[in-house]
Parts: sequence; structure tokens; C-alpha cells
Amino acid sequence: GTFGLISLNQDIGNLPVNNFNRAQLDDAEFAAAIQHAAIAEKAVGRRNPCKGCYLGCKKKSAAEADHAGLAEYESVAMLGPNLGLTDLNQMMAASELCNRLGMDTISTGALIAYVMDGFAHGDLDENELGFAIRFGEGDKVGELIRMIARREGKLGRLLADGIAACQEALGPNTARHRRFARGMCRPTCRGPNPASGSATSMGPTPGIT
Repeated sequence: GTFGLISLNQDIGNLPVNNFNRAQLDDAEFAAAIQHAAIAEKAVGRRNPCKGCYLGCKKKSAAEADHAGLAEYESVAMLGPNLGLTDLNQMMAASELCNRLGMDTISTGALIAYVMDGFAHGDLDENELGFAIRFGEGDKVGELIRMIARREGKLGRLLADGIAACQEALGPNTARHRRFARGMCRPTCRGPNPASGSATSMGPTPGIT
């Protein structure tokens, strides 16, 4: 699968970190944990190919046998480094939770990072929202995912409505933390680095509203 792309994108400085504000995680344990030899031993389980496929890129999780499958790169990136997380187990747990709740992992990660950035810059008020979450708070990620899925609490209901409605409710000061184009979050394959092609490809794309 694409799980091994975490190491590649970390090495070349193309990893979304802290809401695309950085391109690499400065953490020695994380860097060691995502090396191909390490993930092959601890994370990648048996192949679980689609029927009739000879590639078998989809794999089971070796760490968690009850998971639906090993998380793909974009899921891990958006629910891991982009949220300031360095623990692979927390990243994969968040991805699995989204799978079980029927939520898109990439959009969910982008929404949570948007909120984390708002709190980091003082643009959001915990007393007003009844909940706060900051970069690196892995224990709260799962809690917020459940809140969004169940539309619980003020913040959970706002995020469940999507980025446009959420930002309108939270105010213009949070606009700088959006990493979305026409309602769709920016792709992790382009990383945090500016690219003029991103605007021309996402802006006029049919189907993106």
C-alpha cells in the first residue's frame, strides 16, 4: 500500500505537519518508527488483495488485528503529522475510527487541523465552544471524531456541517487556517510547499463545490 510513503515524504520535506504549516516532523522517534524496515516488522500485516488482483497493495494491520486494514498514507498523514501527532498507533487508531464511523479520513483530518490552528493562534475560545484541542493532543482526536460523527456539542455540530458553514460560524479570523479549495481539502501529495499548479488544478475542477 501507500503506508511506506510516510518516510519518503518526511525525508524530502513534503509531509503535511501542523495544518500544512511545516513540511517535516522534528522527532527522532517518529523518524525511526516510519523507516521501511520498522513498519514492515511492526505495522504491515498480511496482504489483503481485492479479488483477482495480483498486486495485493492492500494490507492488514500487524499491530491491530481487528482493524479493517492498514491505513493508507493520506489517512495517516492527515490524522497524524498534520495534527501534530508522532505516535503511529494513535494515527492508525484515528483512521480506523473514521472507517468504522463512515467518515472520510482526509477531510476529517483537515477539519480537525483547522480547529487546532485556530486554538494555537488564539482565534477560538474554549469557553464559547465547550471544547478545545491543540496540536499533539492525540487523546482528544478520537473524542472529537466521535463528536463530529454524532453531532455532539457545539464544535461537533459545526464541524459536521463542513468547512464553509463552520468558518462562517467561527468568524473571519479563522479563514487563514483553512486548507480547502471550494470545500475540498488540499491533497497531501503536494505537501505544505507552495505550488502554482495546485490553484489551477483545484480551482476549476468540475465537481468540487
